Amino acid sequence: MPQDFRDGAFDKNWFMEAYTTLGEQRFKIVYDSAKYIAGGGLHRRSQLFADAALGRLDLEVTKNRVIDKRNKDYLLAYGLIPITDKADLLARYEYIQQYTKESKQFGAQRQASEKRSASIALLNLATNAGYCDVNRLVWNMETVKLDAIADYLQPRRLEDMEVQLIIDELGQGEIKCVKEGKVQRDIPAKYKSMNIFKR
Repeated sequence: MPQDFRDGAFDKNWFMEAYTTLGEQRFKIVYDSAKYIAGGGLHRRSQLFADAALGRLDLEVTKNRVIDKRNKDYLLAYGLIPITDKADLLARYEYIQQYTKESKQFGAQRQASEKRSASIALLNLATNAGYCDVNRLVWNMETVKLDAIADYLQPRRLEDMEVQLIIDELGQGEIKCVKEGKVQRDIPAKYKSMNIFKR
């Protein structure tokens, strides 16, 4: 969508095709000429995105620029740096989600701006990872996160009681305790100090 591109979406597939067609030397001419073509400092953004897509940006340095200055252009570029493996993809996904949560400390206008930047950063990450849309990335990453805690969702026997972590449809968790076939309202006091409830 045109608005997505204005807000920082980057078509990495098209870019890599153009880069391959031009070759490194001719691309450098286009790269250096960007300031004469784009207005209002947008050439810096396009150069930053090109550097990210070509793997010229360091992942940690880029993330630190986002953390230190809440720099939106670096957030958008963060998803464009080549992905090394599934763990890298998950870490970036989780950081972009964290960025969105952190924006709640600001006023409404800045929140909206940062939320939009984060949604475009997720779009860039999805494209970079080979997903056809953001929803598929989100579904996959949330499934991976759920798989990581699946063991905790299984019922456990604890002396004379069975305990289980339950997550509802809104993502809220609670501990269900069943003693002698009856669901307990709370965790019995003698069990609260046990390690199983501290995790």
